[in-house]
Amino acid sequence: MTIKWILGPTGRFNTGVAKYSLELIEALQKCSSFRIEVMSYNDHGKPNSINRYIWQFLTLPIKVIVSCWKHDLVIYQEAFGHIALFRLFNKRKTIIIIHHIPELNNYSVKNIYLKTLFAIITKLKNIIFVTPTDFTKKMLEDNMKVPHEKVKTVPNAISNSPQQAGLSIEEKNILEAIQTKKNNGYTIALNIGSFETRKNILVLVNTLKELSADKVYFIKAGFAINENNKIQFIEAMNRQAINFTLLDDVSSTLIDELYRQCDLYLAPSVYEGFGRTLIEAQNHECIVISSSIPSHDEIMNGTSINIKDYQNPVSWVEGIRYAISLSEEDRSKIITDGKLNAKRFLPQNVAKSFMSIV
Repeated sequence: MTIKWILGPTGRFNTGVAKYSLELIEALQKCSSFRIEVMSYNDHGKPNSINRYIWQFLTLPIKVIVSCWKHDLVIYQEAFGHIALFRLFNKRKTIIIIHHIPELNNYSVKNIYLKTLFAIITKLKNIIFVTPTDFTKKMLEDNMKVPHEKVKTVPNAISNSPQQAGLSIEEKNILEAIQTKKNNGYTIALNIGSFETRKNILVLVNTLKELSADKVYFIKAGFAINENNKIQFIEAMNRQAINFTLLDDVSSTLIDELYRQCDLYLAPSVYEGFGRTLIEAQNHECIVISSSIPSHDEIMNGTSINIKDYQNPVSWVEGIRYAISLSEEDRSKIITDGKLNAKRFLPQNVAKSFMSIV
């Protein structure tokens, strides 16, 4: 059986949305007899180029009509949902992976487009929606009026195997500098993310200022989707004279090592469809301190330090100080519980869930 799998621009392959499909594809190739053919666009490091959008809205639909007629099709995220319209008379399955639901009261061009698209494609007969959490599934059913039987939950497949690629000299220097901080008694706190407003990263500025005497060193890593938020964060940190490390476009290998180096993983988002980095952090024996939002609560299953008032820096200060003050026994327990929780998302387990749908 052949499955065609749309993966979008290569410049976005290091995002959580793309990793969902990449990890799942790898697991399916090991655990099943499916033959998976990936359809992606080599953007040469320019994922927002005009050529990319020509491919997405013109070239790709033609390819789907011509080469995918006899095969099931998986679309890796909702922004490519328009492709389903070109399967209108196709009897094969079309599976769309939904990571984020359009906000009901957001009237941006993108959100209006997605709402209109959802209203149309939900009427298609052979379409299945896959969501990474039950929370996202319920939102899709309630907000977008998608029939219950058309939505399936398949969580992120998250491997605990180390990255095999080597580190550059610059990356090694970064890690050595972090290790020096640890040797000098600092607690290393990490956040990996895109600077989108929903990531709520600005709440950490006053948090870290308040913790200046507690020797907490913060590392922020990840490509900035919202450049203005990134600039605002840097300026706010500099105004408060907070020493920190900012890493923009980081390799998977460096991210792997950053998890190993950090003591605490801070996840202050106000909204997530899943929260992949929290599970990755648990795989690497980090203590996760997370905002108490539905998706985080679902995937953490009581194994993180929960921040209920997540818009309040004082709550984050209390949570971080609590983590730092843990006894060795309590610290070991929360790390062990985290690793056990992360096993639920091992690729071989998730692949079985997906195989039951196809």
